[in-house]
Amino acid sequence: MSDLRKVIVTAANSAFYALVTDAVASIRDKPEGRPIPMVIFDVGLTESEREALRGYDVGFVEPGWDYSLQSPAPQWFKAMTARTRIPHWVPGYDLYLWLDSDAWVQRWDTIKLLFAAAQTHGFAVVAEADRAYPDAQASDSQGSLISAMEGRLANLRNFFGDIRPQRYANQATLNCGVFAAKSDSPIWMLWPRLMATALASKRTHNFFFAEQTAMNVALLSGEVPFARLPAQHNWLLTGALPRVGADSQLVHPDFPHEPLGIIHRAANTKFLHHRLRDLDGRETAVGTGYRRSAP
Repeated sequence: MSDLRKVIVTAANSAFYALVTDAVASIRDKPEGRPIPMVIFDVGLTESEREALRGYDVGFVEPGWDYSLQSPAPQWFKAMTARTRIPHWVPGYDLYLWLDSDAWVQRWDTIKLLFAAAQTHGFAVVAEADRAYPDAQASDSQGSLISAMEGRLANLRNFFGDIRPQRYANQATLNCGVFAAKSDSPIWMLWPRLMATALASKRTHNFFFAEQTAMNVALLSGEVPFARLPAQHNWLLTGALPRVGADSQLVHPDFPHEPLGIIHRAANTKFLHHRLRDLDGRETAVGTGYRRSAP
């Protein structure tokens, strides 16, 4: 796989500057991550923020609007639309790895596995499912907690009202915050088409989950080969807080406490400061952010 051209892509604006710095540093601090090209979709960074990030040897792309929108959208929404067409905006690579800017890499083995799975199957992704995650993970439009299946059904009906939801809602949501793909995967043809359909929907005014729902429909349709990896390779803090194991490493909260590869501070966990507990239940000084060094 060493002869394949690989790239890691993320996105950020000023509100996500500290988070994306964690994400980038968590890759560049590892010997295996230093030579891999990295690109940030710039959806609202300042020049001083870009200059600081250049210290990590990253490039920047300012994506345009890939779709016709029903009403003006904030600049940061380009991170979601451009994600569906990464090879268009970052051409010239064989393997692409997307990492949300609110995720950081603890173990390089996860990056290797994502790339290897994408090379073999065309696409690699992690489901929002694990023995430690509760079923009630979604919120409705009023902010009330609902089951994950109800959330999936709501998104499917909002964006694809004429679709048969049972085919997709019975499967755990595939999270679009961390994935890897070959440049010739059929996902890059189907995902944009479905995204355009979702954005044209008249059934909702909230398009936040449009690209994730479109990706799920694309993958679960059977038209796109893909590999589904275990939850530790994209650990959602919205699902469960990790424990602290040996050497302050974050591990699965349940026995046998396997080490976590990527920590994803999704949704409202982005800026929360947790003091995690060790394997004996004692509070530690370790939090959920990446302990990075200056570039």
